[in-house]
Amino acid sequence: MLQNTPDRIRTCDLRIRNPLHKNANPLENQALTENPKNDLACCLALLTEKDPDLALVIEAWPKLPEHIKQALQSVIGNMRYVT
Repeated sequence: MLQNTPDRIRTCDLRIRNPLHKNANPLENQALTENPKNDLACCLALLTEKDPDLALVIEAWPKLPEHIKQALQSVIGNMRYVT
């Protein structure tokens, strides 16, 4: 133990002592998403392929009256309590 910290245990951080592996992928080499909206669109496309009813809801959503949107949100929100 070190003299200035007699009541503490010092551990070695191997990440600092060991250089990066040759196969490591540094952050600058990692692909970053250019547009998160594209990710959302891809995700929604996959979901609507699996469930065409979801596609109907997504397509109709902007045209729905506010009270219908609120009712749907309430029903969906209450579904988490149904077992």
